[in-house]
This record gives sequence, C-alpha cells and structure tokens, in this order.
Amino acid sequence: MRVWLKEKYGTLPALNRQWGKAFDTWEAVMPETTNEAMKRSDGDYSAWSDHKEWMDVSFARSLKMGSEAIRQVDPDALAAIAGAQMPGWGGYDYYRLTQSLQALEPYDIGNNIEIIRSLNPKLVFVTTSFERGPREKHRIWYELLHGARGNLIWDEKAEHVQADGSVGPRGKEVEPYYRELRGGLGALLIQSRRQADRIAIHYSQASMRAEWMLAQRGQGEAWVQRTSATERMDSEFLRLRESYCRLVEDLGLQYNLVAYGQVEDGELARGGYRALILPRSSALSDRESKEITEFVRQGGLLIVDGEPGVFDGSVRKRPAPSLEEVIQSPDRGRVERMKALDYHQQRLTGREGPAREAMRRLLAAQGIAPEITVLDGAGQPASGVETHSFRNGGVRIVGLLTNPQLRVNELGPPEFKSNERFEKPRALKLVLPAPVHAYDLRRGRLLGWKREIEVALDPYEPALFALSPVEFAALRVAAPERLARGEMAQVSVSAGDGTPAETHVFHIGVFDPAGKEALQYSGNVTAPGGRASKLLPSAVNDAAGRWTIRVRDALSGQERSAEIEFY
Repeated sequence: MRVWLKEKYGTLPALNRQWGKAFDTWEAVMPETTNEAMKRSDGDYSAWSDHKEWMDVSFARSLKMGSEAIRQVDPDALAAIAGAQMPGWGGYDYYRLTQSLQALEPYDIGNNIEIIRSLNPKLVFVTTSFERGPREKHRIWYELLHGARGNLIWDEKAEHVQADGSVGPRGKEVEPYYRELRGGLGALLIQSRRQADRIAIHYSQASMRAEWMLAQRGQGEAWVQRTSATERMDSEFLRLRESYCRLVEDLGLQYNLVAYGQVEDGELARGGYRALILPRSSALSDRESKEITEFVRQGGLLIVDGEPGVFDGSVRKRPAPSLEEVIQSPDRGRVERMKALDYHQQRLTGREGPAREAMRRLLAAQGIAPEITVLDGAGQPASGVETHSFRNGGVRIVGLLTNPQLRVNELGPPEFKSNERFEKPRALKLVLPAPVHAYDLRRGRLLGWKREIEVALDPYEPALFALSPVEFAALRVAAPERLARGEMAQVSVSAGDGTPAETHVFHIGVFDPAGKEALQYSGNVTAPGGRASKLLPSAVNDAAGRWTIRVRDALSGQERSAEIEFY
C-alpha cells in the first residue's frame, strides 16, 4: 500500500497534507481504522478512504495478474471470477474489475449488471439460476436484454435433472424458454449492439465510501455488526442509483453508467452525452470536477441529487463544493436539482407520476426523448415497461419487457413489497418514427409495413421485433443430396443478396430418419452479411435413410428444409 501511496501522492509531505498527519518516514505511514475515522470532526476521511481504495486496487491487480497469466497460455481464454457481489467493500469496484477480467458471474444486486455492460460492453457476463416460477423466467429475459451472455444452473436439489437422470420439475418448467433462447434468439441479441441514449449516470466508488461514512458514523462501533445483507437493504446510496435507473427506463430511454475514471479521461465529451446524473456524487476528484464543469459549460444538462463535490476524490472535505461555481453559473449548460430517493418504490404503488414528469421535461428540453414511444391502453406513455433497442447493421431490434423491482421483498415498508402492479398482461401500442417492415421475432412472422404495432405484453416475457427498411429476401438452403456415412457434408445458408442486417443467426436442426433431432449436429451459426455454412460430420454408425436439415432465420423467422440421403 505504501508503494501505491507514493505513486498517488509523490512525496511524503503531500501525503501528510492530505491526511492531516506528520509521518517522518514512509515506513511509518499507517491508515486509519474505521473506528478512528468515525471520531474525526474535521471531515477528513482520506486516511481511511485511501486504505479502502487500496483494497479495491490490490484486488483488481491480483485478478489482472492471474488473467494475464492465463492468457499467456491461451490468448483467447476468458478469465473470470464467480459470485461477484454488489458494488462495495473488499474489491467490488466494478470500474477496476471490468478492466481486469474478460468475464464475470455476478449476483444481480445494486445495478451491477447495468454497471458491467456500461463500463465494458465487451466483457462477457453470465448469471446463475437458483429459483423457479414466473419471476425466474422474467429474470432470465431481463438479464439477457441487459447484456448477459448465458445462464448457469444451480441444481443442488436435483430439480433440473433427478438422480435417475430424468428431467425434474424445474427442468420441465424452463424447457420452453431455454429452448427458445437457444434456438437463435439469444445469439441474435448477442450479435447485435445494445443502444443507449446520451444519458450518463455517475458511478463513483469514492462517493459510496463518503456516503457510507456519513450514514454510519453516528452509530459508532456498532458498524461491525453490519452484514452484506444489511449493506444491501439499508443503503440509501444504492437505492438512489436504483431509483434513477428505473426513472430513466420508465421514460422509454436507456442510460450508461459512467465511472469516475472514465469521467476523468474525457468520456462525457467523447461519448457525446447530453445529460449527466450525479446521484449523491459527494466525492469528486479535481479532474472529475474539471470535466463535469466543462461538460456543463459546453451545454450539457447536469442533474444533481445531494451536494456534489463536498469531498475530494480521497474523501477529504473541501473548503467549498467543487461544483459550486458551475451550479451557480452554468454558462451554456443547465443544472437542475432533484430528489428521487424512493422513486424505485413509489412506482410500485402508482406514485411515480410527479418525478417521472419532472425528469421527462428536463430531458426533453435537452433534446432527449424516446425515438420509439410505448403507449398504454389510455394512449399515455407506459410506466413499468422497459424499452430495449439493438442495432444490427441497418436493422433495429426492439424489445419490450416489464421492469418490476427486482428483490422487491428487500425494499423496506410492507406497501413496497409487492410487484403486483406489474405482474399483469398489458395492452400496449408501439409507435415508430417512420414506417418499416416489422417482424415479430418470437413468433417468427412478418407483420407488414408498420408505423404502429399493437402489443399484448406478458408480465414475465418480452415482446421482440425486428424493424427493417426493406423486406428480407427469401431464405435459401443448399446441401448435398446424398452422403456416405462417415463423410463430411457442407450445408450452406443464405439470407439473399443485399440484406440490411450486419449479421444473421441461423438455427440449423438436423433430424434422423425417425424424426429425432441429432443434437450433436444441430446448433446456431452466425452469418455475417447473411451467409454461412455448417459442416455436418456424419458418423459411420448413423442411421441410413433420409435425414432432414431444418434452418430457421432468427431475424426474419423464415424456415427452409433440405434432405440428405445417408447411405
């Protein structure tokens, strides 16, 4: 840690000034404990906060070292950790983690999957299935639409596969939607690029530390009784971030979490953001403060909740908040104050209207409005429905899914412990900016030339549509007519000339003469430009007779078949 502190501060006098100490040598430097920091009355928590930051740094460095060692042997390997916790103590600074690994298996707590997909869209993350029932089905779809690449199955009670090898009750329950996801739809979403509006929500590890200290110092040494569940369930800092995520989603918009290090490196300008939300960003470094100030001066909208920049990046109280000047005189930009702490709870009981309308007006004045509108049965913008947009070349994929509160039983007062409002079918209308050829991806059919789409939205499953400027050409499949068993066949598939999509996904099912699918030969193939081929390595003991190749295009829903005579 002392070596890192030398890197950070340069000289011992600089460290002493920051910490308010008088160490004679670097060897004498010791951080403050939590109990010691809580007793300070000068607002300087940097001797404690720097040690917390070092915990994050050392954990991330260790993971990066292990990852690099693995990839020296296998450059294409995905080095990962499992059981990643909510953003918090002991290394779970997701800005650092997403720069150190290629993959993660996180619990979905504290918006960490939104943080992961925002900070490193190339990082592969999977989640784990523990539960059953419709909410578990919703969770699988929800996390796929938020960037998940797969699902691990935790089956300690043998409910998926029973002791005798038969399919258990959980296995039967998940089979329909697992099959659908594996049938090309999941691969299609992975091959498409998730879109976000130019809205940034600040992700600040330093502010999390500052807000924790402010919230807990009055409790004294009782903080040691806190558990991970306590940290999750009573953190206003976490709840506030949750509220802003749900608030933006309820407007039919999407956001990116932008981390402190990205802000320092100029991401607000580079990413073309028009609005920045600071959810109690009480600790800002000098570089962050400068970049945020410039963002506002250049015309950006700054939404602040709490008092930003009261502390510096090491959680030492400043003489004056670092954004005070730009808040008072925003120049070409605009600064607005909001309080949205309990929005994520209010929406469960239909109380979200005032905050939702206030945010809508702020963003609309900045030129931020949903390009695609989702209306409810009364013709009003729908709350509780999240709109997902993906780009695949010239094709847009739109997904609608209810966004009830995850972990609703942990929200606090009894009136906020039910998702009943969102667990009902919804009659919606999808209004597009211009007519397009619309395809229903889940039903696999062309809807026609549409400007509006009527949607019957299931409370637990999404509606998914492909919107194309031109109608997809007829699917073509080519395969040899005959094949000697033990030889290799090539199956070629084409979506036709001039497809507007960058990448199609074809699901190829291979069926033996008895009509049973040969899973060892079946699967998805990605098709850049709409063209792909699959090698079919037949076995000498395969059944003789007519085998059927069935191909389905996940984008257009078209299906074509070919037959091969095995002899």
